[in-house]
Amino acid sequence: MASTAGTDSPASSTAARLARGELFSALAAELAGGPVVCARLRREIAPALSPREACLLEAHRGGSGLVVRRSGLLRGPAGAVARVTAVYLPTRIGDPGVRRALWESDVPLGVALGPLGARRESLRAWVNGRGEVRSAGLLLLGDVPVALAEEELLPVL
Repeated sequence: MASTAGTDSPASSTAARLARGELFSALAAELAGGPVVCARLRREIAPALSPREACLLEAHRGGSGLVVRRSGLLRGPAGAVARVTAVYLPTRIGDPGVRRALWESDVPLGVALGPLGARRESLRAWVNGRGEVRSAGLLLLGDVPVALAEEELLPVL
């Protein structure tokens, strides 16, 4: 269940938007003052899902043989706005062009999956004791989970 602390601050408002299921990449673009890319992107084929990831991504449905992990910084015109990590299951993404873009380019996960009708199911969105917004969510295509993402908004300088 998603949780947010208070509703007075911009951080709390941001956490509340994430808790309601807004795609993180759309929010990041708004905060960055324009389109975002994933800078310092690292991607790797992972040997397997962790037990937690397998449960959340419903590995029993099949299509979980190939596992890709991505991490990096979401950056836009105003600079870096978030640190992101994700694990996704390419075989659950029916569009080969989207699969290729996720592997070969700096496109953020939500930007690539958005046109396919992706929606976010918030697992948690909160403001920690230092006022930082953190969130975690599943990205689904239809009712099928394709990715698990975690985000940390960076302080605006």
